[in-house]
Amino acid sequence: MPTLHELLVTSNSPQAPVVGNLVKTLGVLSTAQAGYSSDYLRHEYSVATADPTAAVRAVGGSIIPTNGNEILASLTLPQIGAYASIDMSLAKKYGGIEQYLNQPNRRDAYTRACLQKTELAAIYGDNATFGVAGGFKGFHQIAKANSQVVQLSGTTGSRTSIFAVHYNPDEVQFIFPQMLNDAFIVNAELVGNGGLQGVTTNTSTDARKLTYEAYFWLNAAFQAGHNYSVAAITQCDSTHKPTAIQIDALIDAVKGLADGNTFIYVNRTGRQYIRSLKSTMYVDTSNTAYNTEVASWNGIPIILTETILSTETTALD
Repeated sequence: MPTLHELLVTSNSPQAPVVGNLVKTLGVLSTAQAGYSSDYLRHEYSVATADPTAAVRAVGGSIIPTNGNEILASLTLPQIGAYASIDMSLAKKYGGIEQYLNQPNRRDAYTRACLQKTELAAIYGDNATFGVAGGFKGFHQIAKANSQVVQLSGTTGSRTSIFAVHYNPDEVQFIFPQMLNDAFIVNAELVGNGGLQGVTTNTSTDARKLTYEAYFWLNAAFQAGHNYSVAAITQCDSTHKPTAIQIDALIDAVKGLADGNTFIYVNRTGRQYIRSLKSTMYVDTSNTAYNTEVASWNGIPIILTETILSTETTALD
């Protein structure tokens, strides 16, 4: 099951090197499994609600037929975009909007903005305070909906969260449309074919500003196909830190395995809390080089993402 970068490489996307470098700072998107939607901006998938029942049948005996049960679920893929606008006087310096965007790192900056906003939605969903309004459901909301949250009662406004996610092919993954535009995951289009735009700034006087403009966007959603996809420890602060037993329980809540598909996501504060467990539980007095690094927990990688905040409030409860 590919990551976003691997998906681009497989599709021979010219964006593969750019996205590969950009998502290195985005812990979720750099490790998350990715797949294509079933119908461009809509994704339908089956969710098993009951398995068939097996039984023992003796030779010449009978067995009761049973059927499993499943429902059809669906997601819509909202659009996340960044709008570029440059005054005509500045644009002339570069020869137009396209040449302006082709300056070193400028196009990458807009691509990065779209990816950063996508990761924000992955964590906080469409929460009005911390997330992306109109976006898709994120880790906080999915864990809460499935009763997979342990709250530590930290002080509102000074707390953070730790997540465990267990990706599965076709069940738990980030969904993107099948890439139609030269395998780009973040698309770009010049407004008005790159021509000069007269944007009204005062409807009373019909005053206008003269600009060249472009729009960058992607469509995405997070598919959580069962109740064991995401779990969270929330409301962590300096006096309400997770215990080793709670980290173990977090992993168990998603049926986590050291299989390359299970990850623990933290910010720097959450990582410090996990490191403090090592320093208080395991001390090697024979080693003079002090080291609190915890790269994994029982084989499950601990991934840093700056997108998780340390200022979470009751708005997420």
